[in-house]
Amino acid sequence: MQHLLRSAYALLDTSRPIVGLRQGGVGVKERQRLGKALGVGEDDLLLVLDLLFAAELLVQAGPAFEVTARYEPWRQATPARQWAELAWAWFWLSHSPTARKATAVSKVESSHARAARWAVLRAGKAGLSVEGVAAAAYWFCPAVHQYVGGVVREAEMVGAVAGDVLSVCGEALLSAGNTEALAASVAEVVVPMRCEVEVLQDLKAVVFGQLTVEAARVLTASAESLTEDGARVWQFTPASVRTAFAQGWTGETLLAALDELTHQNVPWALRALLGERGRGQVRVQAVECCVVAEAEVVAELMRLPGFVKLAPTVAGSAMPPSDVVAWLQAEGFAVVEDPSSGSIVVRRPKARAVAPVEVEPVAVDLPDLDADEPSTAQVVRGRNPKLAKKAVALLAGAIDERSDVRIGYVDGKGEPSQRTITPIGWDGPFLLAWCHKREAERQFRVERIQSVSPG
Repeated sequence: MQHLLRSAYALLDTSRPIVGLRQGGVGVKERQRLGKALGVGEDDLLLVLDLLFAAELLVQAGPAFEVTARYEPWRQATPARQWAELAWAWFWLSHSPTARKATAVSKVESSHARAARWAVLRAGKAGLSVEGVAAAAYWFCPAVHQYVGGVVREAEMVGAVAGDVLSVCGEALLSAGNTEALAASVAEVVVPMRCEVEVLQDLKAVVFGQLTVEAARVLTASAESLTEDGARVWQFTPASVRTAFAQGWTGETLLAALDELTHQNVPWALRALLGERGRGQVRVQAVECCVVAEAEVVAELMRLPGFVKLAPTVAGSAMPPSDVVAWLQAEGFAVVEDPSSGSIVVRRPKARAVAPVEVEPVAVDLPDLDADEPSTAQVVRGRNPKLAKKAVALLAGAIDERSDVRIGYVDGKGEPSQRTITPIGWDGPFLLAWCHKREAERQFRVERIQSVSPG
């Protein structure tokens, strides 16, 4: 029964209209599109479409279908009331939707289909096997035999039959005199399911449990509905967010709604997509003094150990200003100390060009790769045996300390690139890191890393 309600929600909550045939009904191609987009099977789609029509929740208006005025109160009602209206419509339906595969939803009357439904359910009420009743129909009631298979299948989909016998809801369906009585009798059986929304790092939202009205409203407005491995997911994209803004949402209202659904667990990448600029990754670097110079001179300074690039024309050093001045003068730079600002201005001397400074490699203590406990370096070496020993140490240290590191990387298409990343941790076989080039979290395959240098 929960599956019946989820299929009905998927059809009615979709923002894309259902296209109908000129002669009426929903065509095969449109049903295939709906089934693929919403993750609903062919039989489920046929049954739910007919039940929504019978319950007057869906109506054809011109070339498309739209929900009726009864939809909003029905969607806000309890699951017991929702199921009761659909089950009652099925109980009195004049045909068997799944007993045929017509190109349109037909309204042809058939007393045999209804008779087969009542006969099977009443026989099940007496404790008989529903499948046994269906098999006996061929011999004892050939007129309804062609409908019995569809009736049994639909009874299981509706929730009136479970395990080849009549369920509690099926018993209530036979005993109730109207939808109100039916809803009251199943109130303790058809209860609301939990609804938990999780937005993954690839900006796909997954719903665990039964989709609520509010969750459907927010996701349908701001994300694209997809089906992956038979499950329905929602993909946030720049286009889908722009569509939500065009409908009257703002970045603040949409983020507030998503925070409510995910319990304040919206990834930063989605927050940035929604226009939030107040938060992000902040790197703190301790410096004793700043060195101001032309961009070309700063690039030369970065060859020297102990300097960090703060801006294209600004470098920082942890050494005192007097030591920096003496060192740079010894290296041949024209240095002017500015006491008013506390910075050091460096210029390239006009008399002679500054020779490139060869920097001695910094000794690195490599982790013990033969230790009993697997270290990060061992993991990196195991996933990329071609990396140099120093590259393994640099990458392992950056992963352990979550510090910046520069990598040469080849993507799945064979395109090489240089990336500065801040490792976050392992995500299965991938290294999850903040990519400064893309300004977003990305997954990297360690075996595709070709080089590693300090960030």
